[in-house]
Amino acid sequence: SMLKELGTTRISMGVQTFDLELRKVLGRREGVDDVFEAIENAKKLNLEVNFDLLYWLPYQTLEHIAADIRMVQQLQPTDVDWYNMVYDPLLKNDPLSRLVTKKNNVVDDTAGLLRTRQAMHDGFRDIGFHQHFVDNYSSTEKKDSYHIIRTGCYDGSGQTLGIGVSSLGTIGNFVYSNPDSTEAYYSALKEKRHIYKWVYDLTPQRQLERILFPF
Repeated sequence: SMLKELGTTRISMGVQTFDLELRKVLGRREGVDDVFEAIENAKKLNLEVNFDLLYWLPYQTLEHIAADIRMVQQLQPTDVDWYNMVYDPLLKNDPLSRLVTKKNNVVDDTAGLLRTRQAMHDGFRDIGFHQHFVDNYSSTEKKDSYHIIRTGCYDGSGQTLGIGVSSLGTIGNFVYSNPDSTEAYYSALKEKRHIYKWVYDLTPQRQLERILFPF
């Protein structure tokens, strides 16, 4: 309610997956009841609702993809961003990268990746969603202003408040990232100090880079 009163128009949540076992693989301790409640509350306030999902996860099957799409159909968000998981075997402290490198059943399976993307495309089409960008599916044919601003026409008007570990935000002409450590994030909150991991000025050159090289 406070965010709504302050002019917020869109809520985006990092759901990643609705499957409880896959959530454990990702280290997500909470269930999905909180997600359902947050979506319901946002809709009551007439806020646009988006959530991020992940594919190309360890142990993830096409049935998992279909099940997540059924949840999208049930919850009816404004749109969904569904990104592929990125692994870096050189990061020794990344448990997911270590897992897939050891199992060797995800990263090298290009055919499986193509089948997954085809299943996503077909599944969203079957529930009436439209693909507007590579990894964005919307409940309407009209492209939402958020993605237009963020992916190709950034003019300083797209203000984003990132809340939570590792989230990104754009306030004024500054882009920031929160810490990727739960301990560092909550420690900063407790001490009532700035919690940014990094901040940089969105100069004209960097604005151009965001347009040319999104993500």
